[in-house]
Amino acid sequence: MPGRYTEDDLDGGSADVQVTFALEGQQYEIDLNHRNADALRLALEPLHPGGTKGQRP
Repeated sequence: MPGRYTEDDLDGGSADVQVTFALEGQQYEIDLNHRNADALRLALEPLHPGGTKGQRP
């Protein structure tokens, strides 16, 4: 939803999306612009083949 996420948590600029991810049993939500969201997804992409989807609570 446009305008919902006001500040990019990484660089302080304008945010476009909220990305949710989990690491070691802890779930995180981070507001990012499209460029930073794509960079996060690309950084995590090599790890996908070795992982399995967990069940949502």
